[in-house]
Amino acid sequence: MRFRVIVLPADQLDAIQFHYADNELMFYKFYYQLLHHWILDFNSYRIFIDVKTNRVKEHPPRLRQILDRSNLLADVVSVQALPSDQLDLMQLTDMLIGAVGYSVHSLHSSTAKLAVIAAIETKIGHSIQATTRGENKFNVFRWKPGGGW
Repeated sequence: MRFRVIVLPADQLDAIQFHYADNELMFYKFYYQLLHHWILDFNSYRIFIDVKTNRVKEHPPRLRQILDRSNLLADVVSVQALPSDQLDLMQLTDMLIGAVGYSVHSLHSSTAKLAVIAAIETKIGHSIQATTRGENKFNVFRWKPGGGW
């Protein structure tokens, strides 16, 4: 299992200028960036995303189509929106996203969250921080406006 997350500077995102004033479209563009660069040739993928993010029902199938067309030697079988509160792996993902957010924003008010962060850092062997693409199991990418990670 691998975990990848993009940390976005919310105060620097411009959905009006770059995404037709559509925050959900912007969200899916970042999904694409997160997934596209780690899809490996000659593999098949079934991608599961949280249903609560899908105001426009066409976005998940469109994301699948774009990922499949941009990764010609791989097979993106599906992008399926499912309720995260009913699926253990998606709940785990939500917890990991929360830990990354808490860590990168240097928050310290919750001892329980700090304990989760400490357990993750022990398991991955380093602090939760921006990683390179080559990091195999726990990738944290800080997106920079204007391009780059």
